[in-house]
Amino acid sequence: MSAYWPHSLAAPAGIIILLLALLFSGYLLARQRKSAVWGWPLVGLSVVIAHLLSLNEPAGFRMLALCGPLLYAMKIVVLLTSQRQHDYRLGLKQWLGFAVLWPGMNPLLFAETIPAAADRDLLRRGCFELILGLVFILLAHWLWPLTQSKILLTVLLLPGLSLTVHFGLFNLAAYFWQRQGVACQTLFRAPLLATSLTDFWGQRWNLAFSEMTRIAIYQPLNQGGSKAIAAWAAFAFSGVLHELAISFAVQAAYGLPLLYFLIHGLLMAIERQLYRQGRPIDKNPLVGRCWTILCLVIPVPLLFHLPFLSKVVWPIGQ
Repeated sequence: MSAYWPHSLAAPAGIIILLLALLFSGYLLARQRKSAVWGWPLVGLSVVIAHLLSLNEPAGFRMLALCGPLLYAMKIVVLLTSQRQHDYRLGLKQWLGFAVLWPGMNPLLFAETIPAAADRDLLRRGCFELILGLVFILLAHWLWPLTQSKILLTVLLLPGLSLTVHFGLFNLAAYFWQRQGVACQTLFRAPLLATSLTDFWGQRWNLAFSEMTRIAIYQPLNQGGSKAIAAWAAFAFSGVLHELAISFAVQAAYGLPLLYFLIHGLLMAIERQLYRQGRPIDKNPLVGRCWTILCLVIPVPLLFHLPFLSKVVWPIGQ
């Protein structure tokens, strides 16, 4: 785990100060009803500062140092954009809850209250998926000295990390907020059942990302342009964010995560064209599911490229 341990306290202290500054700035801008134009410079500034603070730190720590401020800055953008669209305001506790304690990107949920009745299935699934993910990670750590297989390490760690965080912790967070009267839902909805890429990216996988690109990119562009341009921009933006979190973190293999998302933008354009021709890819669910899995898996080395695996993922199990 040395890849995640900073060389000194200066870098984590600087990142914490940056995060606190972003929280204060976001609340202040939202109270003043500023437009999203005020939020976007904070996105760039947060990346630059986090980059400089973590420049000489290990790749794992650097990834976290870049992702944290970037996430907070994007929360500011979606809040300012959403406020203009729906005319509401978050109090300080609501803003901190949304920004710090919920991975989703729809601030409107925190402006409304529901009866405090949580879905206990979220609790059960969250606990099960968290434990299963930790088992995968521990199994990878146990098998590495015996096999020295980086393929096995990857096969165990990537699903293990996703189960632990995306499914386990995120579902437990949704359960917690439902208990507080906030209508948070699972952000990963049975992605293996997706019968098209449109279904996978739009309805099932990482809905926090879908919320963010819809609020901050797709809806503003779609108002003044075509849906196709807005869709391409959303995929390109997703690619850029993954560049920052993956390639920029390890300072290698630039462009590969962006290419992965541009390929998926093209594949979804093909799906839309087939739909318009009356030949939807999910007409046969089995065919649609096979298409989706192949499209996701075949180019995945572009997304999780070798420098990222070797410097960020594999050290967790070694």
